[in-house]
Amino acid sequence: MLLLVPATVADVPIVHYRRLLVPLDGSCQAESTLPLAMRIAEAEDAELLLVHVVPVPELTEVGPLEAADIRLRQDVISRNEQVARQYLNRIRALVAERGIGARNVILSDNDVRSQLTRLIVEEAVDLVVLSAHGRSGRADVSCGSVASYLVTHAQAPLLLKLNGTLASARRMIPGSGRNGRFLSRAAL
Repeated sequence: MLLLVPATVADVPIVHYRRLLVPLDGSCQAESTLPLAMRIAEAEDAELLLVHVVPVPELTEVGPLEAADIRLRQDVISRNEQVARQYLNRIRALVAERGIGARNVILSDNDVRSQLTRLIVEEAVDLVVLSAHGRSGRADVSCGSVASYLVTHAQAPLLLKLNGTLASARRMIPGSGRNGRFLSRAAL
């Protein structure tokens, strides 16, 4: 774990976390932060913002898109938003079983990083709890592009979970996940 506090955060003697943002992309790595986020939320009586950013699909184009192409793109976005909603609802139900308040936030944009940065400010987030890697999980870099960007741009403290091993995150139970059939045990 690595706690990063930006210089823009006020220096106060006692820190209280009332709103925690947890970015989730459906990967075991991202879900592995949930136990920690839930423990903090329980201790601080904080709300969790469970966030998923749905990318806007790109279509190959040689000229202006036709109406059918625009409908196709919107259909894919709608489908992905529905899947994201179901995914976050399953996680929110698990969180609610522990008596923790949570809200789902689904955004649609190709720039996950700027959407999260904007949401941190708009929602007055006190702490962002995230994994160093998400879906890409590249082993050759210490942090993925989203985590790296938030380290330098987020206007809230980050609690960054470094991914040394994913052994515990790969133990799966029925529920949700990448293929819609599993949710990592880490999410419990």
